[in-house]
Amino acid sequence: MADAQFSLELLLPDLPDAQDACVSRLRMLVAAHEGIALAHTTTDGRSMCVHFDPTRVALSDVERLVKAAGADLARQYGHLSIPLEGALEEDAGRGIEEFLLKQAGVIDVSASVSARRVRVEFDRRVIDADRIVRAIHEAGYRVSPRAPTGLAPWVEWYRRNRELVWSLCAALLLAIAWSGQRFGGWSPTASIPLYLAAYAFGAWDLLRHTTARVRRGVFTFDIDLLMLLAALGAAVLGEWAEGAFLLTLFAFAHALEHYAMDRARGAIRALSELAPARARVRRNASDIEVPIEQVQIGEIVLVRPGERIAVDGVVAAGTSAVNQAPVTGERR
Repeated sequence: MADAQFSLELLLPDLPDAQDACVSRLRMLVAAHEGIALAHTTTDGRSMCVHFDPTRVALSDVERLVKAAGADLARQYGHLSIPLEGALEEDAGRGIEEFLLKQAGVIDVSASVSARRVRVEFDRRVIDADRIVRAIHEAGYRVSPRAPTGLAPWVEWYRRNRELVWSLCAALLLAIAWSGQRFGGWSPTASIPLYLAAYAFGAWDLLRHTTARVRRGVFTFDIDLLMLLAALGAAVLGEWAEGAFLLTLFAFAHALEHYAMDRARGAIRALSELAPARARVRRNASDIEVPIEQVQIGEIVLVRPGERIAVDGVVAAGTSAVNQAPVTGERR
């Protein structure tokens, strides 16, 4: 029995990870052919190992078979990792997943609100990437541009902080209307246009999220709807200031929550960048550099003075000064 290894990155170029369903499909397609006993992924998840009987099938035939199977799967199945932008409610992930799974040709969807990213597996024969992006827009969510937009810096800043800007606008309009009515002698009727403007700035995202769910055929009595009903009730009772204050406070809280989440994502991303991409290991009495994904359990990893520690382990021998930033999170 002989074996051969094939890079999954070359066989399936847009594969997100080794746990994707296309890897299982590839294994089953290859293993179903005569002369092949077993096909499995390697421990590092980067390659597929094929065990075959050389008396029944030649290595060149195995290579041709594996490459053809990978090409067929790559032509039929597509994978997208789509970044989202703007304000996202807590159940946005579930809403996006439910809406996209209703689209013909979409096989699997995984949406993360904290990461602001949607992963989609789809059948290229039925649906394409542009249609999936349009479906996300139809669900009431915005997709981040994949390439630099060329806009002015202040426009880019506004795109990232629109929710905070709008909540501050609502607060400013509310303060002007309330101050004018209390200290400037304005009549209640004269302040209503400013209160309405504060309503618009404070309720825009809440209203957009609610209407998006209704368009998807989902009606949930959640906190967003409760805030809208409370503000509407205050307006009906003539308590415009109270309603505007409620929406402004809620919008500001949402903006701060998303700002904190963005900061946390940035901190995690910066921490992950501290770890080196390659490690120096000792194999067969020689020292070689390999990607950290290929370091095997139990191997000896060499860390020179001043270098960063690439993987977790126990100090086997030696004394030195090393960069512990990947462990402590300290940036230098």
